[in-house]
Amino acid sequence: VLNFIEYAQLTKDLYTASDQLANLPQQYKDPSSLGEGTNWQRSMFKASLMDKHQVSVSGGFKNTNYYLSGEYFKQDGVAIGSSFERMSSRLNIDQQILKNIKAGFSASIASTKEELTSTSEDVIRTAINTYPGLLVKNADGSWGGVSTGDGFGGNIQYVPNNPIAMASFIKNKQRNLSLMGDVYVEAKILPGLTFRISANGNKSKPEAGKLTPIHNLSPSGNLEERIDSTYTENSYWNFGQLLQYNKTFKKHNVGVTMGHEAQAWSWESHTDNINVTVPSKTNRGLTSKAEGALESYFSRINYTFNNKYILQMAGRYDGGSAFGENNRRAFFPSMSAAWRITEEGFFKKLPLSKLFTDLKLRVEYGSTGSMGSDGYAQYTIYKQQIGSLGDTIYVPEKVGNPDIQWEKTVTKNIGLTLGMLNNRIQVDVDFFIKETNGLIMTLPVDVSLTGTGAPGALTAPTVNVGSLRNKGFNFSINSINVHNTKTSFKWTSNFNISTFNTKIQELSYKPFLESGIWWLNNFKSRSTVGGAPWMFYGYVAEKLFTSVEEINNSPRPDITTPASVNGTWVGDVKYKDLNGDGVIDGNDQTQIGNPWPKFTFGLTNTFSYKDFDLSILVIGSQGNEIYNYMRYLNANASAVRLGRNVYKEALDYAVPVNKVGTSEYYLQNPNTRVSRLTIGDPNGNYNRFTQWYVEDGSFIKIKNLTLGYSVPGKIIKKIKVIKGGRISLGIQNLATFTKYSGYDPEIGQYVGKEVAGDRTYQGLDAGRYPLTRVYTLNFAIDF
Repeated sequence: VLNFIEYAQLTKDLYTASDQLANLPQQYKDPSSLGEGTNWQRSMFKASLMDKHQVSVSGGFKNTNYYLSGEYFKQDGVAIGSSFERMSSRLNIDQQILKNIKAGFSASIASTKEELTSTSEDVIRTAINTYPGLLVKNADGSWGGVSTGDGFGGNIQYVPNNPIAMASFIKNKQRNLSLMGDVYVEAKILPGLTFRISANGNKSKPEAGKLTPIHNLSPSGNLEERIDSTYTENSYWNFGQLLQYNKTFKKHNVGVTMGHEAQAWSWESHTDNINVTVPSKTNRGLTSKAEGALESYFSRINYTFNNKYILQMAGRYDGGSAFGENNRRAFFPSMSAAWRITEEGFFKKLPLSKLFTDLKLRVEYGSTGSMGSDGYAQYTIYKQQIGSLGDTIYVPEKVGNPDIQWEKTVTKNIGLTLGMLNNRIQVDVDFFIKETNGLIMTLPVDVSLTGTGAPGALTAPTVNVGSLRNKGFNFSINSINVHNTKTSFKWTSNFNISTFNTKIQELSYKPFLESGIWWLNNFKSRSTVGGAPWMFYGYVAEKLFTSVEEINNSPRPDITTPASVNGTWVGDVKYKDLNGDGVIDGNDQTQIGNPWPKFTFGLTNTFSYKDFDLSILVIGSQGNEIYNYMRYLNANASAVRLGRNVYKEALDYAVPVNKVGTSEYYLQNPNTRVSRLTIGDPNGNYNRFTQWYVEDGSFIKIKNLTLGYSVPGKIIKKIKVIKGGRISLGIQNLATFTKYSGYDPEIGQYVGKEVAGDRTYQGLDAGRYPLTRVYTLNFAIDF
């Protein structure tokens, strides 16, 4: 980003280009007299410590085995206003009650605390575009804030607030207490026949609280203190019975499994929004609750003949509360077969057959079901409680849909397993096709058809919107490259690569599905039939206009307006007229980027020499694209008039120049993509998403490196109370090799505010919390 000198000079250039130099604030008239200003990114980020301590005890006596562990983990975030702390413990007990009966019990408890101010308030993005002339703190120790004397005039309300102050005094915290437990009893009824009953459940109580105090960081500062709090209680239980039979006779091996499982879950959440300054003004309470259940019957048959032919057949019959009575239950069969070719007589007679330890051909077919991303909120069981001065009422949250069906995925796979040189080389290759029908989503309709979106208003029903197909392959190889017993040196490797190609096959209600985020200038992702899901959607920018003649002979946002400085002018973006109607409008948008990689891979190399070991993990992604929303925001040189900092690339803004002695204009720097300086944006240069901000997100990353030393046994023997010891040094995110210009190309799915389960924003970088380099030093002692 720009320092204060560069920022002031750009501001001066803006006023000059707009013929408003007389209105230039005094502090910008001599940029060279200013200092570097505040580096907000340097002020926001810091080195932080991570502590992790774990103690475990295990053992047994007579017919009892036990395991008890406790862990404490704390990490201060690299951004101010972020941290995470966890305390947990676990107990496992297994008891052989009788000769043929055993039972077990396990329980765990965990408590977590998080501070989320830096992410919830978008202070990381704010730290990038905050005005560099603003101080973190004033001379008297108070927080720096924007004043009317900073020269922003009527635009002062758009100037970002001091992000360090916001991250420091806004408190947004979460905590959660969770308890999980399970118990089982297993009995051997007859030789090879086992019956098991198990039950498990968990309960958690997450709480979230946010305090926004009064502040005067700007003339439009926060004049009211506000408290927002949410209390939630989640419950889950599962009860299952499993009957297993395994028998081997002669060349036959048979395994039969039958089972039943029932599970149910519920949650209830209460949110309060309290205006502390004016309690009667905006106090509001909202209680939401939901519940769901799933019951399954399943069976599986395994058969192996002569260790050569393997057959497995399975089926599940599921019933889910998310569906109406007519479609509540569905059957999901699967089948697989394998042929171990190395066991065939003809193969053993082939040349070089002794090189092969294993050669197995696999064919698989299977189907699974899903209740969708909304889970138990599919049908009318989700309800809200609206607090008011009168009676409290419960209302449905969704319009009911008794015709919704299970989302079904059918997978077809053919694979090959290969083992060579006494399994020093092991290879697995799989080619698959996955077809998902009945995709479950909330019906994409305008809110005016279902309600206002306010508490108590009905939302659109959940429906089956279409189908998609995913094709690809997985390849993995494990190898023992070197194993020298004389020198105690060993080198092993694991490499895997996966590729997939997903296409929408059918959409039932609209020719496309679209997701937009209003607070990110309505950034859009769109899914259309024949294409990959959630592609970036926007305009195609061809170039910048280089002459008045070119403008008058080209489509533009308002074709009735002649080329002028106050309309479309030299140095503005020339958009492609995709539908050929001569006007640039919303109908000229198209898919401008693909967030999905062509393939991903991972490579692990492990070296050991005597008591030392070294492990290196490298991961990579190829072919995916990232929409760099931060560049979209900060490549706009004219944004300085709003008190917002920009990237240095904005200094290469287009400069229209009048050809001496003529009325013609040309661009002084025709190869730039940064539009001219303007007060306002008459051509819409920076309110349209284009492919110019779609970047190659491919990367190779040294993800983990660990160097360890295990204390030799001869040393351990001298300390009788210690059985083993190890020390290791690790580095996470050691190095990244990429062309991407943002913090980190490992973006994944955007999970910021206003994101619901039925909307996906893959590959969108809107100022995400960065993945940082982490150094760890571990000590482990066994007693």
